[in-house]
Amino acid sequence: MKTTEIMSDKKKIDIRVVGHETEIVELLRFLGAAQYLGNIGASRNLILSVDGDGSGQLRFEVLWGDSEEYKDLPSTKLDTDKDSFNFYLGE
Repeated sequence: MKTTEIMSDKKKIDIRVVGHETEIVELLRFLGAAQYLGNIGASRNLILSVDGDGSGQLRFEVLWGDSEEYKDLPSTKLDTDKDSFNFYLGE
Protein backbone atom coordinates (compact mmCIF):
# COMPACT_ATOMS: atom_id res chain seq x y z
CA MET A 1 0.00 0.00 0.00
CA LYS A 2 1.26 3.48 -0.74
CA THR A 3 1.44 5.11 2.65
CA THR A 4 2.97 8.28 3.94
CA GLU A 5 3.98 8.58 7.55
CA ILE A 6 2.13 11.52 9.12
CA MET A 7 2.80 10.67 12.77
CA SER A 8 5.01 8.09 14.42
CA ASP A 9 2.40 5.31 14.16
CA LYS A 10 -0.16 6.76 11.74
CA LYS A 11 -0.32 6.20 7.98
CA LYS A 12 -2.12 7.92 5.13
CA ILE A 13 -3.65 6.22 2.07
CA ASP A 14 -5.33 7.65 -1.03
CA ILE A 15 -8.75 6.18 -1.88
CA ARG A 16 -11.15 7.23 -4.64
CA VAL A 17 -14.88 6.55 -4.30
CA VAL A 18 -16.92 6.06 -7.47
CA GLY A 19 -20.72 6.18 -7.18
CA HIS A 20 -23.75 8.43 -7.17
CA GLU A 21 -23.36 11.79 -5.42
CA THR A 22 -26.05 11.04 -2.81
CA GLU A 23 -24.33 7.85 -1.67
CA ILE A 24 -20.88 9.47 -1.67
CA VAL A 25 -22.19 12.32 0.52
CA GLU A 26 -23.74 9.79 2.92
CA LEU A 27 -20.48 7.82 3.06
CA LEU A 28 -18.63 11.06 3.88
CA ARG A 29 -21.15 11.77 6.66
CA PHE A 30 -20.47 8.26 8.03
CA LEU A 31 -16.70 8.83 7.92
CA GLY A 32 -17.13 12.25 9.50
CA ALA A 33 -19.05 10.65 12.37
CA ALA A 34 -16.22 8.12 12.88
CA GLN A 35 -13.71 10.97 12.87
CA TYR A 36 -15.78 12.93 15.40
CA LEU A 37 -15.93 9.96 17.78
CA GLY A 38 -12.16 9.63 17.55
CA ASN A 39 -11.67 13.34 18.18
CA ILE A 40 -13.73 13.28 21.38
CA GLY A 41 -12.54 9.84 22.52
CA ALA A 42 -15.97 8.19 22.49
CA SER A 43 -16.69 4.58 21.50
CA ARG A 44 -19.98 3.99 19.67
CA ASN A 45 -21.39 1.61 17.08
CA LEU A 46 -22.06 3.23 13.71
CA ILE A 47 -24.40 1.32 11.41
CA LEU A 48 -23.83 1.53 7.66
CA SER A 49 -26.53 -0.07 5.49
CA VAL A 50 -25.60 -0.86 1.88
CA ASP A 51 -28.30 -1.29 -0.79
CA GLY A 52 -26.15 -3.47 -3.04
CA ASP A 53 -28.84 -4.08 -5.64
CA GLY A 54 -29.72 -0.40 -5.85
CA SER A 55 -27.89 2.88 -5.86
CA GLY A 56 -25.50 1.72 -3.11
CA GLN A 57 -23.18 0.08 -5.62
CA LEU A 58 -20.03 2.01 -4.75
CA ARG A 59 -16.61 1.26 -6.19
CA PHE A 60 -13.31 2.08 -4.54
CA GLU A 61 -9.93 2.69 -6.12
CA VAL A 62 -6.66 2.76 -4.13
CA LEU A 63 -3.05 3.67 -4.76
CA TRP A 64 -1.14 0.42 -4.02
CA GLY A 65 2.59 0.10 -3.43
CA ASP A 66 4.70 2.57 -5.34
CA SER A 67 2.15 2.79 -8.15
CA GLU A 68 1.05 6.19 -9.38
CA GLU A 69 -2.10 4.62 -10.85
CA TYR A 70 -5.29 3.94 -8.91
CA LYS A 71 -6.31 0.27 -8.90
CA ASP A 72 -9.70 -1.25 -8.07
CA LEU A 73 -9.99 -2.30 -4.43
CA PRO A 74 -10.63 -6.07 -4.34
CA SER A 75 -14.04 -6.86 -2.85
CA THR A 76 -14.16 -8.73 0.45
CA LYS A 77 -16.47 -11.73 0.11
CA LEU A 78 -19.09 -12.00 2.83
CA ASP A 79 -21.58 -14.72 3.78
CA THR A 80 -24.67 -12.95 2.45
CA ASP A 81 -26.93 -15.36 4.37
CA LYS A 82 -26.00 -13.21 7.39
CA ASP A 83 -27.73 -9.85 7.94
CA SER A 84 -24.84 -7.99 9.54
CA PHE A 85 -21.05 -7.96 9.83
CA ASN A 86 -18.85 -6.39 12.50
CA PHE A 87 -15.66 -4.51 11.72
CA TYR A 88 -13.68 -2.80 14.47
CA LEU A 89 -11.63 0.38 14.26
CA GLY A 90 -9.37 0.91 17.24
CA GLU A 91 -8.74 -1.28 20.26
